[in-house]
Amino acid sequence: MWRAGFGCRSKRNSSRITLMNADDSVPNSVPPPRELIDGETSGKIIGAFFVVYNTLGFGFLESVYERAMYVALRNRGVYVKRQVPFEIYFEGDLVGRHRADLLVEHRVVVEIKANHTLQEGAKRRLLNYVTALNLDLGLLLHFGHRAHHYRVLGKRRPNEQITNPSASG
Repeated sequence: MWRAGFGCRSKRNSSRITLMNADDSVPNSVPPPRELIDGETSGKIIGAFFVVYNTLGFGFLESVYERAMYVALRNRGVYVKRQVPFEIYFEGDLVGRHRADLLVEHRVVVEIKANHTLQEGAKRRLLNYVTALNLDLGLLLHFGHRAHHYRVLGKRRPNEQITNPSASG
């Protein structure tokens, strides 16, 4: 369920590439690659993450990185909102209120962490945010001693519509 944002893969989990015959009309029997969920949007977010990390480095508060990510995304023409409020309901009753650090293109929730080591519950908390916001994808950006990012996939069914949590506010 958790997808680490590292560029290397083991041989066992390596992706398969479609090879074409000399006439380019009949592909070899290799399954097509799976499409990345919100690949273009997540690519822009991760690109901005590395620009911010390489510029600011490690050691600032999360709020500094959040504002820097907001500026980096906005300056690249990406729609982004900061501190997006959402509510948690249980059996019809309001049981909690939270704020997502960033909501990008109304589709990807971004959680930012800036401590030396990532806390154990950070990925789980992001999964809860993704589920509560009824989204497909969340990104956890760790501005730690080393830059890391993690993809969290939601559980929304393909035929469900994405709701706009910022439409009411």
